[in-house]
Amino acid sequence: MMALSPSGRNRSRHKVLPRPREPSGRYQRDQAESEAAILAVVLAQQHRNGSRDDRRRWPVGRLILDGRVARRGYLPADLERAAELYHSAYAELRWTMDSKRPWQLGSGGRARPCTPEDRARIERAWGDVTRVLRDCPSGPRVKQALDMLIISASPDFEERCVNTWIPDALSEGLAALVDHWGLRT
Repeated sequence: MMALSPSGRNRSRHKVLPRPREPSGRYQRDQAESEAAILAVVLAQQHRNGSRDDRRRWPVGRLILDGRVARRGYLPADLERAAELYHSAYAELRWTMDSKRPWQLGSGGRARPCTPEDRARIERAWGDVTRVLRDCPSGPRVKQALDMLIISASPDFEERCVNTWIPDALSEGLAALVDHWGLRT
């Protein structure tokens, strides 16, 4: 019998049956197994409390579902849609701010870089949003509550830590945004 070299040059290889792969190169898993595993992870998340409702993914959705953020004459779905639009408007504003920096060579994950027309349009739209929020009766607290719970809150944010003024200011701001964007159904 031949001695094997340390590199395993003369080692016999075992046959591997070809398995389908994901685009990333990983082996594909059984579809039912992966869906069950994903659902188990989702339901085990502390902030979901075993609920499958997708609105529990962020603090504003949980506050709306629990009834702590409500406004007479406004549907919860409209309030949440206003929160999503506020978040995307802020993301667009960040895109324009990041594209002004000289080290920013790419498009910030976008398909195209920010043009001066895009920048002017987005900054004008953000100015309109901040003006609407500033004109609310509660004043700067409205924007502070929106920024705290929509822009900078992590998914595991504890709603029990929310001060008493925050749900009121949040519902007032979201109602103002619903009216601003014409989202009322």
